[in-house]
Amino acid sequence: MRLYFLMSLLPCIAFGAERSVSPVGFSESKEGVPAFSPSGAVTLPAVSLRLDVIHLDGKKERCYLTVVYDPQNGYYFARYAPPNAPGDDTDYVIKALRSQMATVYADATGLYAFEFPNTIWLRVATSRADSIEAAERAYIHEMEQGGPNYLGSGNFRPLNLGKAITWDFHCAPLHEVCQDHLNSIASIGRQGSNWRLVLRNRWDQEIILGSNFDLISTQRLPPPKPETHDRK
Repeated sequence: MRLYFLMSLLPCIAFGAERSVSPVGFSESKEGVPAFSPSGAVTLPAVSLRLDVIHLDGKKERCYLTVVYDPQNGYYFARYAPPNAPGDDTDYVIKALRSQMATVYADATGLYAFEFPNTIWLRVATSRADSIEAAERAYIHEMEQGGPNYLGSGNFRPLNLGKAITWDFHCAPLHEVCQDHLNSIASIGRQGSNWRLVLRNRWDQEIILGSNFDLISTQRLPPPKPETHDRK
């Protein structure tokens, strides 16, 4: 199943001056999600909850809110997602973060949210809060007011990586069905002003991006060598 998180947000958005947003009782859960930082792989706190929303036109719906918080720098990334099928309580954003189909890079300049459902999408979040609870409250307030940060600090944009992500990266030979659901972001790092991403599906693909996230170079990485054990 392909999870097009960015496009799936659109049915939940009805812009206006103000709307009613109420957290659903006992729906909140907290956990740690994998992320990256200048020191390497880290775990960042995240909160997920369901919201009952009443828009200005009277439309009612129940959606998900996920907030990822960087305690060291105070930045937070929030994602508002649509409801699932009846009886499905899975938060797709949390599921994507767990599998690293989506992940964030945290440093002193902000939270960089990357998603890899088919191509790479990026959003830079620079909103700050004193705690994850304060971040949750601030985002819900933005939802109620319909302010410019209703979708978070900055919009997602696709990165032009068509030359780096080829058809056979996620589609096995002679197979008509591709396995986009296995896309993941194995690592994110910064090298000076450049970015280094390793994308994973049928193999690991290294991608070097410039400071404006333009493609500089790419290469297929060799498979890891099997571990060997010395005989005693």
